[in-house]
Amino acid sequence: MVGVGAGTLRAPAVYRGLVRNHAKLAYNGVAAWLEGPPDSETPLKIAAVIGLADNLRLQDGVAQALRERRHQQGALSLETLEPRAVFDGDAITDIRLDQKNRAKELIEDFMIASNVTTALFLQSKGFPSLRRVLRSPERWARIM
Repeated sequence: MVGVGAGTLRAPAVYRGLVRNHAKLAYNGVAAWLEGPPDSETPLKIAAVIGLADNLRLQDGVAQALRERRHQQGALSLETLEPRAVFDGDAITDIRLDQKNRAKELIEDFMIASNVTTALFLQSKGFPSLRRVLRSPERWARIM
């Protein structure tokens, strides 16, 4: 993705990239911070990396714009159940549902944007690609 304006992807291009993890953040901690008041204290791991807090806030805003745009274009919100095992030492003591949060949605939104960008890039270059086609349900007008 070269640019995102109002949740719209522009100039589909694919580049080689390198990721270096400097903060080793956890979804739940980042989500609590993102979902909290804008003036809440920045978690230590985020504050330790110069510019990371601003970058995460920017990414969160872009992800929300992408999500909003997808929904305006007819995307559905589906809640999937993801069980998570709870351990006491080596023994499983419980199974709980893993809850969605803003940090997980941020990653999800950028993964979807990456997939869309890749599909558009391949199409623009005339390369064949496999795509999943979802047909409208038989009673779509009633569902809407």
